Amino acid sequence: MSSRLLPLFFAVPILTSAAEPNAVTTRGLIDFKRPADAIQLVGKSGHRLIPESKAKCQWVFRDGVLTASPKWDSMITQESYQDFRMHVEFNVNNVQGVSAEANGNSGIYIQQRYELQILNSHGIAPEDYKPSYAGSIYRQKKPDHLASKPAGEWQSYDIVFRAARFKGNKKTENARITVIHNGKLIHDDYALLNKTGAGRKEGPEARPIKLQGHHNPVRFRNVWIQRLKLNPVEKAPSTEKKKGYTYVVPFDQAPPAPALSPQEALSSFRLHKDFKISTVVHEPQVQNPLAVRFDGNGRMWVVEMRAYMPDSNGTGEDEPIGRISIHEDTNDDGFYDKTSVFLDNLNQPRAIALYKNGIIYGGHEKLYFVENVNDKAGKMTVIDEDYTQDGNVEHRANGLFRALDNWIYSAKSDTRYREVNGKWIKQKTFFRGQWGMNQDNYGRLYYNGNWFGIKADQLLPNTLSRNPNFLLEHGNATYLSFRDKLYPARITLGANRGGEGDLDANGHLKAATGAAGAMAYRGDQFPPKYRNTALFCEPVANLVRMVHVNREDGLLSGEHLFGEQEFLASTDERFRPVNLFNAPDGTLYITDMYHGIIQHKHYLTKYLREYIQHQGLESHPRLGRIYRIEYRHTSRGPMPKLLAKKASDHVPHLNHSNGWWRDTAQQLIIDTGDLSVVPALNSLACDSSKPLGQIHALWTLEGLGAINSAAIEGALKSDDPYVLESAVRLSTLLPATELKNLLPTFTQLARSSSLVVKRQLAASLGRIPSPQALTLLKKVLIENINTPYFREATLSGLAGREQEFIALLGDDFDDTRFNKYLKHTLTPKTTAAKFKTPSNKKHRETYLRGEKFYVANCMACHGADGKGLTQLGPPLVKSEWVTGSPERLAAILLHGMTGPITVNGKQYAPAAAMPGLKDAPDITDVDLADVATFIRYAWNNRKNEVSPKVVSKVRKVLQNRETAFTSEELLKVYP
Repeated sequence: MSSRLLPLFFAVPILTSAAEPNAVTTRGLIDFKRPADAIQLVGKSGHRLIPESKAKCQWVFRDGVLTASPKWDSMITQESYQDFRMHVEFNVNNVQGVSAEANGNSGIYIQQRYELQILNSHGIAPEDYKPSYAGSIYRQKKPDHLASKPAGEWQSYDIVFRAARFKGNKKTENARITVIHNGKLIHDDYALLNKTGAGRKEGPEARPIKLQGHHNPVRFRNVWIQRLKLNPVEKAPSTEKKKGYTYVVPFDQAPPAPALSPQEALSSFRLHKDFKISTVVHEPQVQNPLAVRFDGNGRMWVVEMRAYMPDSNGTGEDEPIGRISIHEDTNDDGFYDKTSVFLDNLNQPRAIALYKNGIIYGGHEKLYFVENVNDKAGKMTVIDEDYTQDGNVEHRANGLFRALDNWIYSAKSDTRYREVNGKWIKQKTFFRGQWGMNQDNYGRLYYNGNWFGIKADQLLPNTLSRNPNFLLEHGNATYLSFRDKLYPARITLGANRGGEGDLDANGHLKAATGAAGAMAYRGDQFPPKYRNTALFCEPVANLVRMVHVNREDGLLSGEHLFGEQEFLASTDERFRPVNLFNAPDGTLYITDMYHGIIQHKHYLTKYLREYIQHQGLESHPRLGRIYRIEYRHTSRGPMPKLLAKKASDHVPHLNHSNGWWRDTAQQLIIDTGDLSVVPALNSLACDSSKPLGQIHALWTLEGLGAINSAAIEGALKSDDPYVLESAVRLSTLLPATELKNLLPTFTQLARSSSLVVKRQLAASLGRIPSPQALTLLKKVLIENINTPYFREATLSGLAGREQEFIALLGDDFDDTRFNKYLKHTLTPKTTAAKFKTPSNKKHRETYLRGEKFYVANCMACHGADGKGLTQLGPPLVKSEWVTGSPERLAAILLHGMTGPITVNGKQYAPAAAMPGLKDAPDITDVDLADVATFIRYAWNNRKNEVSPKVVSKVRKVLQNRETAFTSEELLKVYP
């Protein structure tokens, strides 16, 4: 690109509103050279855009070019912008047989409000040009000059934008824009009168930039943006400049945060009008409740982490005062009036599952089974010595969810558990989530991370991880709610990075930073329009969000419901929802820790410490509430009385309209081990009028070790794709002779229009010991080769038969990606090989201490192998940021990093900032030196150790800095 400046003799802008004497012009600021402080949004090695709203976003990045999806979806910047300069290069296709308005259609939505149109408009006469054609401010103003190039040629927009000014909610100045299209001035300091088309409502807050998807594969490259300060946006007074961070809103403008009584707290809720909320139990009966399980009689078993963060330093958080309590509603009035303690004096209990004649619970380190003797703890057995590993409270395994497939899954873990013949099996699975685990009606697991609301598996668990030679490059999950805008009911200044960009101009949390407790609603008390929904908690923003779940071709996506309103939000800062549960009565239960401090001490910033002190949030640390939300116009269902029933009495409940009843019936039958119910289960498995009952009957048979051909063959006659999916999956447990007899049925199913069924066939046919099965697998694969997960499902089911399948595919098969996968599976691997540890004794001791620290604090984002995890953390293996300057590495550990980072020439853009550890009260310079030493030597990095003196020196040099580094900033300080 040329670096020349455009001549400064622009025409006077055309204004149709009153003059704005205090406006600052956008004229004369176009410079075709990329500024040093510009942010590269789309570059040669990657991009840093995220889906706007739909989880199923299919934009493709390849060789420096980002191509829009044929779907109607869009990408937005991760950050929001007010005034800025932006450069965009784009390329449109010529689409035959459509209107001029639909030919190569896309657009740049500035602040998601004002659309600068992208369209194939070359050759249109000026007299025919409309304000919806290329270069137009959509349906508001045509370009002053026509500058479009023919379709297929790269074009450019250079934009200078100045955001509208507001005083409170009243607009005082219009937004202004100057645009250069392919070197021609087409908009000269134009005043934008209002939002365009489908843009977001104008307001004082900054918003992201959107690249619109509009059914056309428009391509983008070399997109950068530079923040400007054309005129100071009105700011609240601030005295904190010396501290290095910014008060978006002064602390004294935050409403007070007193501890409200349970009755007062109810008045703080802003709940969607279709629902009502009530308290079912509160302190002192429960304190800091984390998790709930309902037993067969509807009693609540509650995990209480009573020692969580008593103050900002976590003083006394290791005291063994946690407990597991039982709560019962004795008079059926909806309030749990009877409380008993099952297990007391626990150190940070975190999860519970009800199992056979007792419970499984996750403690501070270990996983236990505890027998229930008249509602008192009996014999305790350790299931796993290393359930949680070392680490702080929020980064240890939790969840303990008994799933449809009869395995027990945990969040923040890559391990699942199951008892077989009296022995507990521990098996690898995909690493999932951070806090809470749930499933939908078809066995897909739901979970989340602190910075994304809901993630869901697209396939049944472990479908893609059954071939030990095939190490999948990605998981099979999708976001149902990603970095979507939140709508709190109060100012939310208590965000850990509230001084570093997490808040909008009004002091509201922009997107999730502490999401927890993702859940698929599976009850029957809500009406049908709320059945296909999922929810998650955001305790930092004091709210619970609901999203609608779409199932297109068996793939999940989510959309926020209720517009600019949340399902539930509170004006009470101490409302801390952390988990959600489907209840036996068909309603929704919420566990509220009701705790002033929700951020754990390890990552507590100085900004948040000051805010906690200002608000008095250290007071009243041991409160807690559990709430019920129900639909206003429907009665709650009855509470169950199942524990005294026989296994045969539970079979009808496998088809109950409430998912809790179906799950509980399945678990109670399996826990009894009563095989006398097999005929009844077979009958239900064959009843196509009851698809949910069929699915649970099949998996109950699996849990009993009683899968049989009669049940499978009956289920395979169903028209329901999810019944067929489970039947195909479980058919591989049949003897080989019986399995071969199903091939004609599988051949017929391969003609099915349902991708759910065909994906499962791809995953299962390779496990049938028959050449005919591989021939059918080849057909299924080739016909669906470009459909998501077919390549991976095929390879997952081919363990040990890869060479046979290669021969069958023949030389004409040339799918590059699948052949790459095949080559990977056939490459000998030394998975048991260990990297060398330092030979020097002192160095080795430091290294080993650092390894423990890494497991506890770093592995969740950078992986056990140091290769990084997608959207969480970049690789550390052979990273110049690790093996280079020890001082620079110390600065990263102390202050953290934010924004994109380039490692070995490849750009990574983690969705959330890496927190610094300089303010962690129990992490010393020795600890940081240890972990620096570990990552500098591990995985054959083989670099020298780091001394604590280096860390101490860097801490002193940077003692006045309070914000995380960008990579550019850090390189200026430590090249």
